[in-house]
Amino acid sequence: MPHAGWSTPTAFATILTAAAALQFLMVGTVPVRAAEEAGLTLRTAQVPTGNPGNLAPDVAEAMTSALRAAAGGGGGGCPGGVPPKVTVSEASGDLAEKLREAGSPREADLSALAAGEPDGGLLLAHSLAGTGYADGYTGLAKIAAELRYGLFDGESGRMLAQGSSFSQDLDGGECDPAGLSEKASEADRKAAAACFEAALASHYPTLLGDLPAEIVAAATCPSLATGPVVVVAVDGKPKAALRAIYYEDAVLDGMRRVAAGLAASFPKITIVAADGALADRFARVGDDAKTSEADIAAAAATLEGRADYLLVQVPTAGASADQFTGLLQLEAAIAFKLYDVKTKEFVADGTFEASGVSFTGCAADTNGREALDICVRHFVAGTLQTLARKTAERVVFTLMPRSTAK
Repeated sequence: MPHAGWSTPTAFATILTAAAALQFLMVGTVPVRAAEEAGLTLRTAQVPTGNPGNLAPDVAEAMTSALRAAAGGGGGGCPGGVPPKVTVSEASGDLAEKLREAGSPREADLSALAAGEPDGGLLLAHSLAGTGYADGYTGLAKIAAELRYGLFDGESGRMLAQGSSFSQDLDGGECDPAGLSEKASEADRKAAAACFEAALASHYPTLLGDLPAEIVAAATCPSLATGPVVVVAVDGKPKAALRAIYYEDAVLDGMRRVAAGLAASFPKITIVAADGALADRFARVGDDAKTSEADIAAAAATLEGRADYLLVQVPTAGASADQFTGLLQLEAAIAFKLYDVKTKEFVADGTFEASGVSFTGCAADTNGREALDICVRHFVAGTLQTLARKTAERVVFTLMPRSTAK
């Protein structure tokens, strides 16, 4: 893990525990109900992707089946040997309809829907998007695809786990990439889309991998951490700010991976996405934005009793051609301000940047084949995750002496 800009010489990787390597997806400091009680209900729902892929096969049943198999596997993986005990079912018609109406919902919206369930169970929202294309060198049919998910607790309204799985080289079989072109006839486009979607669905178990077992573990294993709660909001005022929920999720994911991997001697922070009301304060663009330090302080006042810190961050990204090679390179940054809700003061700020990062794989033009949108977005999100980790590390080191003092 890169550490550019750190004042401490200690490699941050040394604070990661061995257990964290197995449980890096588990978010949090909110205690999860013990599995040995009456058991847990986990509802699953496939949601709109928020991705530019032209393939989105229905894999709801496949995800549900995979989770049931993982839940019925016995064993555990929880500290103390608590066995998984969870009932998995697809979301009710009403809940599924609300999710579809939400379009590409942000984390706070999903948490609210999970909390609105009668029994306050768990909700797994997952998506799958893909793009069929012709390999730039062989001409063979290929698929680039991404699976994403978030696990929400209805009782606390918190995200318990999130993650993704991406592949750029899935076999498209006998599908015709030319059929996906805008120049193809409507009949050819429908036939090609149906072929590629069937091929993508057949690769779904590969994309899933061990995720079902990890999701079940996150659902059933109690969290023992009790550290400070950090609410994260996106400052949408700068014109260059990335406002898409896809990138917001990438930043949250990167920060949570650091939080989940901390050793016991570090403050075990909980990263929480700003709810709709708070997010809207900072989502405005230009002169209508309310993102000054006074505005941040006013917003933080609404969090008293619910959170310890407010982190307002601005993710940005752009691309330019290298002056010597002509290759397209990514420039990305995350600027942030951290505000203490209780003491009413700013305690940290800074910017982490990545420059000259060459686009690779399907995110780059290859032998006449243009870069794929789904791959470019994934590449940018991966870079933002790296910067988000650095941001989270800075937050942790900032909070260490403050947590000790308190």
